[in-house]
Amino acid sequence: MPALLDTIGYPELKDGSTVRSDVVIVGSGAGGSVVAKILAHAGMDVAVVEEGAYYTEETYGDDPGERILKMWRTGVETLAQGTTPIYIPTGRAVGGSTVINSGSCFRAPERVLNAWAERGLDHLSPESMASEFAEIEKALSVQPVPDEVMGKNGAIVRVGAETLGLSGGPIPRNISGCKGSGICVLGCPTGAKQAMHISYLPAAQRAGARIYERVKAQRLVAEGRKIKSLKAALLDRNSRPVGDVSFEASCFVISAGPIHTPSLLADLYLEGARHLGKHLQIHPCAGVLAAFDEEVEGYPNTLQSYYIDEFAESHGIMLEATSQVPGLNPGRKISDKAFLGVFCFDRGEGEVVLGEGGPRPRYELLPSDVEALAFGVYQSARIFLAAGAKWVRTGHPELKRVSSESDAKKILELRWEPKFFIPTAFHPVGTARIGVSPEVSVADPYGRVWGYQNLSVADASVLPSCPQVNPQLTIMAVCAKIARAVVS
Repeated sequence: MPALLDTIGYPELKDGSTVRSDVVIVGSGAGGSVVAKILAHAGMDVAVVEEGAYYTEETYGDDPGERILKMWRTGVETLAQGTTPIYIPTGRAVGGSTVINSGSCFRAPERVLNAWAERGLDHLSPESMASEFAEIEKALSVQPVPDEVMGKNGAIVRVGAETLGLSGGPIPRNISGCKGSGICVLGCPTGAKQAMHISYLPAAQRAGARIYERVKAQRLVAEGRKIKSLKAALLDRNSRPVGDVSFEASCFVISAGPIHTPSLLADLYLEGARHLGKHLQIHPCAGVLAAFDEEVEGYPNTLQSYYIDEFAESHGIMLEATSQVPGLNPGRKISDKAFLGVFCFDRGEGEVVLGEGGPRPRYELLPSDVEALAFGVYQSARIFLAAGAKWVRTGHPELKRVSSESDAKKILELRWEPKFFIPTAFHPVGTARIGVSPEVSVADPYGRVWGYQNLSVADASVLPSCPQVNPQLTIMAVCAKIARAVVS
């Protein structure tokens, strides 16, 4: 499998160094990597700054806990505070969250793109985005999960969905030669998942881009309405500061993610300041577990394998078969359990609170979103029961398990609270969104921060709303358009 061509920038950087380039990109995830590739291929001298380290299948480590400590963010920025805390896992590595995500690559639905176009973002219409999606899908080898690595969890969900006549199919994923290892969120052990450190970053590097690992962006220095430099800290392997470095360029692109991008922009005078850190949407998810007489866990197995979109437009939810990750639940018997994730297209919005101690997300589930998640639990129960489940766990204290269709119907009669779902969120967006004016957004339709001549944002922060599917492909397509605007 391809890998980065050279050892990346640090430790050749030293305390007090100044790096000069045409463009500095802060962050190497789905947004920053696609920008790096496009700008480097356009002949620009590109420097990519990444807080995390560079890992490959040879250096991930064998222990799941070790992998999480290496590549997942921890701390207050990963827990949205509210009546019910919601965990938001994100990556910290060369390649960003694409290294630790499931590899699911859906195109944003036409209904979403049409809604964005109605906001004046005509370049995000289905017709305009089609070519961007197609190019990225080709580069990432996006394809439906093959039957041979679907796994028992996905096969069970498929049987239940087909029995009930529900719309769905194998999840499209960025894979080449997938072996069904089932630990995508811990770093693909075979290099089959075409994360950014496997795909777009090597392509950028071959075109001359320089990638600096373990460099934490700290402050943008402005001179009038232009950014002059980026101040950053060099980090050791334990993420401790060991020196300072400065990056100077004619153009700066912030791709630090929806939690950290607002923090980097917070000290600047922004025309759209009242929108910075606001409009956080997280695509909240609830898990549903079912027990079977047969063994479900085993190999080969794809982590996210089969989706059901039957209720997307009617109820604002998507269901995705999601297996347990081997090694993350020691001591628990899960080999006979199957899982479905219920993703809700959130109507509500949260925010990223900026201040001392780092950025902190805050989010409350709206009653309508709670209702949608409960409906998803009900439909998940129906699907599992149709596939032969012995029982399905609902999470509700008054109806912990159901074992028949008549029992499942009671789910909709209960009063639900957010804490019953133990919600998680894997797809934060919107905290530096694009729009037609600073009255409604932080950046213009092509990601240029209002009021600055040489500053753009290119990551999930810019999405105008929840894309209603796993967002990697949409982030990359929108950021490709931002990159082309930088080149022009």
